[in-house]
Amino acid sequence: MRSSMLILAGLALAACTPAGPVSAALASTGGIYSLGSLSDQEIGCFGPCACPVLIRSPMEGTFRLIPAGVVGGEERFDVRDVDWSVDTQDGALHVTGAGSYLRRPDEHRERMILDLSLDGGDPLRFDSDWDTIPPGSGTSGIEVVISRHQHFCWDSLFTISAAEKVAGVPNSRAAFRLEAARPSPFRDRVDLAFTLSSADRIELAVFEASGRRVRTLVSDSWQAAGPHAVTWDGTDDRGRPVAVGVLFARLRTSAGTARTTLVRIR
Repeated sequence: MRSSMLILAGLALAACTPAGPVSAALASTGGIYSLGSLSDQEIGCFGPCACPVLIRSPMEGTFRLIPAGVVGGEERFDVRDVDWSVDTQDGALHVTGAGSYLRRPDEHRERMILDLSLDGGDPLRFDSDWDTIPPGSGTSGIEVVISRHQHFCWDSLFTISAAEKVAGVPNSRAAFRLEAARPSPFRDRVDLAFTLSSADRIELAVFEASGRRVRTLVSDSWQAAGPHAVTWDGTDDRGRPVAVGVLFARLRTSAGTARTTLVRIR
């Protein structure tokens, strides 16, 4: 399995060159960001090649975010000192690297591009492409999914749920967790389970990969502490079947947001 992680291949994308003065938006100079409990690695079949193979492994670690300028309203940051540990079935996988984080507040969009080395191997390019900033993430958190091939066929993904590290303050994202969808992939029905450590007002919704909302499963309502499960029948808010392909479910709470990938097949 370890070898499959190291041989995934893809085309590299050009990195952006920082310029201009930085705005006071996301991080203090040299801020260290810590991965929350929602961060993980997924390896498997996505999109047109969807199959039952999907490996999901939790990870922890830190990276440094450094403001690098603003160009045309686009805030740019250098990502340095990536130091992550992925808990795989074959033992810990050490991930190091660096790259860029871009943010367009006026468009509510963000992008992260990282060149990552897995267990000391040659750097591989992972890119989130431009994605919608999740509502509720504020200006102090980062919620992105970076991948080798944009969820196309056999791919490797890292879900990054991170907040600036403050000494003595626990990560609030430990207050909830959204589990992997079951089954994955699915045809007509899929179960979404989540756990809250305390009662909270939440929203659970399904989106296309483009970010367009297709179904609201739990609409801004209070839920008790403990485990919960919701079953989705694959239809949109108007009762029409949603097309096959890659989607994602998003859980929004007062402590932050979490996403999990859904793959629908015929």
